[in-house]
Amino acid sequence: WAGSTEWLPYCLEALARQTVAAQTIVVVDGPAPDIEDQVRRTLSGARVIRRQQREGFAVAASAGLRAARTDLVALLNDDAVPDPTWLEALRDGAARHPNAGSFASRVVRRDDPSVLDSAGHGLTRWGEAFAIGGGAEDGPAYAEEREVFGAPASASAYRLELLRDCGAFDVSMGAYLEDVDLSLRAQLLGFPCVYLPAAR
Repeated sequence: WAGSTEWLPYCLEALARQTVAAQTIVVVDGPAPDIEDQVRRTLSGARVIRRQQREGFAVAASAGLRAARTDLVALLNDDAVPDPTWLEALRDGAARHPNAGSFASRVVRRDDPSVLDSAGHGLTRWGEAFAIGGGAEDGPAYAEEREVFGAPASASAYRLELLRDCGAFDVSMGAYLEDVDLSLRAQLLGFPCVYLPAAR
């Protein structure tokens, strides 16, 4: 959206440096005249979906997920900067875990990469979602692949089969917890989520 101009270049440049080729879809959520030019300069082959008015993350991200046609669809926030091997790690992890429907990345904080933002979502017995490892020092405890409750939408991947069966995000949620809702629906339909620490 229009407010992304400060940080979007870092995200686009990181996507341009990925070690595996992928189709990129950029959803522009409302009027943002400079952003489409920015996308074209960095990722000339990207498909741009322009929404006429700003409707929030759940609507925009769902539009991007529905437009994708590949068996594995990665989702990335505009303020996230993936390592060059991020997509490769998601692809390889999906191949190792054929029964999983979604995949969580190892998300660290930009201002201090030694601190985790999340290693997937967990869910308490009383139904409260939380970021696994949120605020903890990154280290060996978060270096192993494992099943988790769900994938934070900031940097995740979904099988097309899961999206067909569960749908995308509930657009009535706007922003925040829409990824938890999708993870709950996926779990109820038998789609596990796997945390992939190499997808950083």
